[in-house]
Amino acid sequence: MESFLDHISTVYQVLLILAFICYTVAIVMGKSDFKPIFLYLLSGVFTELMSNMITRDYFVVLGEKTNAPFFFLFALLQFVFLSYFFKKVITCPIFSKFFKYSVIIVVMIGITPYIFNPSWVLEFSVWLPLMTIPLLLFFSTYYFI
Repeated sequence: MESFLDHISTVYQVLLILAFICYTVAIVMGKSDFKPIFLYLLSGVFTELMSNMITRDYFVVLGEKTNAPFFFLFALLQFVFLSYFFKKVITCPIFSKFFKYSVIIVVMIGITPYIFNPSWVLEFSVWLPLMTIPLLLFFSTYYFI
C-alpha cells in the first residue's frame, strides 16, 4: 500500500512542478493576471520541498519532526494569493468593498487562535483552512457566475 501512496505523491509533485513551469512561462510572456496563481504555486512548491526535507531528516522545526508550520503557512498564503487573484479579475465596485472587509475579518478570525497559543503552529489544525476555504469558494462562485 505504501508504494501506491508513493506513486500518488510522485504524480502530485510532477503535476505541481508542471503547473509551476507553465505559469512561470505565462508570467514571462507578460500575462500578469496569472501572477497571484504563480505565487500560490510557488508557495505550494516551497511547502512540498520543506515537507520532503523534514521527511528525509534534513532538519527539524523547533526540535520536532513536523511539517505543520509549513501547512499553516501554505493555508495562509493560499488564502492571500487566491483572494488577490479574485480581486484582480473581479472588477465590480460593490465586490471591492465587500472583498476588503471580508478578507480582513477572515484572516483575523483564522489566525487569532495561533496568536493566543503559538504552539498550535507546531500541530496540525484545520482551523485556518476551515475559516478561509468557504470565502474562497464564495469568491470563485461569484467569479464564475
